[in-house]
Amino acid sequence: MKMNITRLSIIASLMMLFLSINQSAIAAEPARVQVGIDYHYAIGLADDFNGHHTSIADQYFAGGYTTVTCLYNINQKFSAGLGAGIGLYSSGDIFTAPIFGTFRYRPLKNPLKDFYAFTDLGLGLGKEFWNVGPGFLWNIGIGWQKMFRKHFGINFQIAYNLNDFRRYRANVESVEHPDYDYYYIITAVPASDWRHSLAFGVGLVF
Repeated sequence: MKMNITRLSIIASLMMLFLSINQSAIAAEPARVQVGIDYHYAIGLADDFNGHHTSIADQYFAGGYTTVTCLYNINQKFSAGLGAGIGLYSSGDIFTAPIFGTFRYRPLKNPLKDFYAFTDLGLGLGKEFWNVGPGFLWNIGIGWQKMFRKHFGINFQIAYNLNDFRRYRANVESVEHPDYDYYYIITAVPASDWRHSLAFGVGLVF
């Protein structure tokens, strides 16, 4: 009789433990729709502007940007969404305000299911003047997202970050003058500033 009671107690305890673990796993599963807030620090690798190439070996330049992303988890492997951000890149103090689409793919199974590959594609908003950089945006990299609750988790990313900042360059033209040998006309000409960076991101997921 005592043996049966002991066995029943062990079985009941194991069932309770299983249910507890199962409930925790269910609670940690991501919601269908999530919102992420991330900060990214971008180390400049190279910059090409107006025919002039600058690399990290020549000059250290960096940037930082914050993004808000709304994700829809299509299934356990695929997610897609839209995002917006604001940032500042050094070496010219270029402000950015991009909107972008994002896509994530999680090819791995436990215990590596929280890792994913991702890409972002978008455009910077603004007008073409000295401090605002509208233009093309592209990120590609890997990330790790860990959910502690259905609507709370952390996110880490590392990515190649490419920006085409639309800026103005100074165009200097010499013109002959009857009273002088020549004089200069300086005009502002639109030009692309291609910035290549390595970006590290950390954020919260709700």
